Amino acid sequence: MATIKSIGVRARKNSDIKKSGASAWSIEEIVSNDARSWLASLVRGRAFESRALSMWRLHPNLQMATEKLAEYLTPKWPAPDGSSALAQAIENAVTRVDIAIQRGEVYHGRLVGIYLHWLVNCVRDVERIEVHGYTRHGERLVYQHFSEPLRSWVTVNEIEHLEALSTETPASDEVIAGLRTHLIASITEPIDAGYLALNTPQGFGQ
Repeated sequence: MATIKSIGVRARKNSDIKKSGASAWSIEEIVSNDARSWLASLVRGRAFESRALSMWRLHPNLQMATEKLAEYLTPKWPAPDGSSALAQAIENAVTRVDIAIQRGEVYHGRLVGIYLHWLVNCVRDVERIEVHGYTRHGERLVYQHFSEPLRSWVTVNEIEHLEALSTETPASDEVIAGLRTHLIASITEPIDAGYLALNTPQGFGQ
């Protein structure tokens, strides 16, 4: 079974896996599961499970956007605290929509915009992790964030080992803004991207 070969901090030897916020998983797990199964597993038993399932049932466009994000990250991409970055993004999105509903903000576009804003808010945490893949020929490839689903990247390039590294230098605001713009275009329908753009300035950080 092919697995992530080593986890650590770039330019630093013998790094502690837990401190780096990364964990190993098998390549077979990436290529044999689909995004919908990952989402079901991630929310199962969590406090926000019923709200997430209800939201996706009422807004299948949001479920689709979340599934597309899952294809890029898989459940294993680590957040700074070592938990799943994907799970954190879903919880943040669902929680913020719930708060908006409690405030009486039930306009469809507003709810869609809030959900997507917090879903893609994971970009900075995602960027801090680099994933390197080693082919059967020994060639090292670097996965470009949000360029294509991680599963297809592993399959097409015949990756046999993965190496996840936590970057030591934070990305610039320009890089994060570019990644965020690219991600939004990749996972949303045009009208939902419009809801996000129109609603973003209105109290998302509150």
